[in-house]
Amino acid sequence: MIRSILLLTFVVMSAGVARAACSAVADTSLGTGVTGQVQLSTGAGKINKLMYCNGTTWMDFPGSRTATTCSINGEIRNVSGELHYCNSGYLWRWDSSALTNGTCSTNGEFRWSVADNQLQFCNGTNWRTIDLADSTPDSIPAVTTTDAQWDLNVNVIEPLRGFHGGTLTASFTSAGCGTMNIRLCSDSTCATVLTGTFLTANGSFFAPNGSYVRIAMITPAAASTTCAINYTVGSMTSGLSVTTAATDTTVAYSASFSEVRSATPSAVYESNIVRTSSHSGVTVSIGDAGSGGNPEFRICSDAACTSEIQTWGVSNQTLPPGAYIQLRTTAPSGAVNMRRVQLTAGTGASASWSVMTSTCPRVTTLASGASLTCTCPVNYHQIQSAVIGSGNYLQTSDVCAAAIHSGVVTTAAGGTITANGNTSGTPAGTCPSFTGSVANTITSGSSGAGTSMYFSPRPDQCN
Repeated sequence: MIRSILLLTFVVMSAGVARAACSAVADTSLGTGVTGQVQLSTGAGKINKLMYCNGTTWMDFPGSRTATTCSINGEIRNVSGELHYCNSGYLWRWDSSALTNGTCSTNGEFRWSVADNQLQFCNGTNWRTIDLADSTPDSIPAVTTTDAQWDLNVNVIEPLRGFHGGTLTASFTSAGCGTMNIRLCSDSTCATVLTGTFLTANGSFFAPNGSYVRIAMITPAAASTTCAINYTVGSMTSGLSVTTAATDTTVAYSASFSEVRSATPSAVYESNIVRTSSHSGVTVSIGDAGSGGNPEFRICSDAACTSEIQTWGVSNQTLPPGAYIQLRTTAPSGAVNMRRVQLTAGTGASASWSVMTSTCPRVTTLASGASLTCTCPVNYHQIQSAVIGSGNYLQTSDVCAAAIHSGVVTTAAGGTITANGNTSGTPAGTCPSFTGSVANTITSGSSGAGTSMYFSPRPDQCN
């Protein structure tokens, strides 16, 4: 391994051959240099970038970032016969050509090749020439989807690897299509978009090696329509093409209908407004899993329901693509009661909305020794969510579902419960593990260590 700090000179030349000079470059911190000289730049223009003098100009070393981390910027390593250097925490492989100019014996040695005016290194057996820049990344197959759902958000994220960076040119096929865009990101989840790399129409931007391309679109709310975003980088072409199905009866909801807890008995409540998508027009109907309540729904064309397509009612209606739905019902009269309104649209899963006069939250956070007394509604098992543990429960568990599992309250009757923060664990308030089981129609899961709760009069102990 050869380590280079700020200034490296690896020059082998025939006697009597004059060495031409490279001028200093202010924004890289590079001074003047001679042919074959290597320097590590530290200026704002090329931070931690190894560069070499070709006789007139300071040149970037071409290379591809690897997943191998490193800590000394400018460090040079020979890995399996190929040279790498450290740049901002990662090793970059110097792409190199096939064997050139005969054999060598000293692994990692550099020389300037007078014959072809290029820098070469010894891989332990042969001289290899560091290649000129490669503007084409590794091949990425295009994604093509047919018979797709209508009015649906879709996206793909693809890595750009194996090149030295190049211009990405995007083209959009957008007639009749929803919102479409292509962007470049620094990570595989596209949490950070690189500056100046967001397009909603034909255009281009520079794509560095190691970046990620994200293509996103909303599929058309129309039958058998194709939307596509294609892009090229060097000679590589990829992209996303989506063709909608002739019909689509599966409804997607932009959000859940937010349940109401501690509702005033017999008061009228309206739900949040939810957008429906991914369908070509379906029949929508409403029901009430409890009794009474006069459940109704309305269909709107906007997120605030300022424009109604269908006003409040109970009769079956046709739900247009992309329309919004809101529900309303009268809260039950009992203090430990709940009302569940169920919406059925097309062939997809039903959506439900619950209004409860009972007072227990879905989940709670209790300090060690603290307690919460509240009421659970009747028939709560219908909307149970995750429960973790048996006897003692992870505090991310649904409070009422865990209480039913524990046996301190029944599904049929509901009632008052007291949840307590565990004190017996080490440290206090925690348990080393949680064991799953089936009890009182509730299935609980298992987990490792976490903050624990239990229900009076059950014992304060870890299982």
